[in-house]
Amino acid sequence: MSAIEALLHEAHDQTSHGGFLKTYSYLQDKYSWIGQYQATKEFISTCNTCQLSKATIQLPVGLLTPLPVPQQPWTTVSTDFLSMVPIKVFLTDILPGYRPEKVESLHEVTFYKLMVMQDTLTDYTFLIPCTSYITAKDVIEMYKQKVAPIIGLPHALISDQDPLFMSREFQEWLRTNGIEYKVSSPYHPQTDSQSERKNKTIIPMFIAEQAQGVNWVKAVPKVQTQVNARISEPRKNSSFFLIYGFNPKLAASPLPHPIPIYANPTQLHHQLGKNLTEAKLNQITSANKNRRPVTPYKEGELVMVSTKNFPSHFNTSKLHYPWIGPVPVIKANNIRQTYTLDLSDCPELSKIIPTFHISLIKPY
Repeated sequence: MSAIEALLHEAHDQTSHGGFLKTYSYLQDKYSWIGQYQATKEFISTCNTCQLSKATIQLPVGLLTPLPVPQQPWTTVSTDFLSMVPIKVFLTDILPGYRPEKVESLHEVTFYKLMVMQDTLTDYTFLIPCTSYITAKDVIEMYKQKVAPIIGLPHALISDQDPLFMSREFQEWLRTNGIEYKVSSPYHPQTDSQSERKNKTIIPMFIAEQAQGVNWVKAVPKVQTQVNARISEPRKNSSFFLIYGFNPKLAASPLPHPIPIYANPTQLHHQLGKNLTEAKLNQITSANKNRRPVTPYKEGELVMVSTKNFPSHFNTSKLHYPWIGPVPVIKANNIRQTYTLDLSDCPELSKIIPTFHISLIKPY
């Protein structure tokens, strides 16, 4: 270590790893040499402790890039699991016509979560209650029985990185049926924002039903009908109308049934595509006001990773580092702004998927 490096280390340590101005001011009071300003600036920018410990105060990086609008219904489907309050129900309550010979043989089932599956164009939604022991095979069978008879198979499926969707059996089913899998990066719900918004819509509906004494499992048919009959602001119509050309009759009414505005489904879906494209452009303009672009990272480049979403056992103290690294980029997807990193030097993170959105990493 040269004399200048020793002085820089001393000044930076004495200021408790203060920024450039604090370190440079400390040096100016005691020492002076040619190139002192530039040497201090370069030293501060490469301090590993500062990069690990200091949070960024800049705008989030990564401009919003929404998924493209499909040309017709049910070509792209998004799916997600919504955790619910565990509810025990008898099969006689949810299966019409099921009557066991003996009362003692009444079969009780506990449902823990709800599978939400929706068309990304029309937002038409299927709600399917699930038990806690559901497997990838069960998900496939539920799709075949509840969804496929109505819409067939989609061209693409969007989901988060749930172990059921990432399992080998489910991935093989997608590959066999020619379904493109579009998976969101961890801790970045914007990728599948439509599912996230739908979850926020249906939860209050279930709460309202529960307030009337109806548990959420029994309320599923009603909530599914109601959510598909609601008018969507960017789509200008209800999901039900966009699929069938008319709105469902939900209750007795003396008023005549309204005449559909669009008799031709092709015209309806064409106008829907224009409405969604306009809504996405407005969304991009609004969101990118509070974001900043960043130069894409390259494979092999060293980066730092934010620890804010890491498992709780990793962040055991308020004094933990907000960043870890440097770690190399081993795969770059600049279109989706996601990067796969080599976390082999962090064995405590071996169970997480090492793909991150650009907003969760920074250059080293």
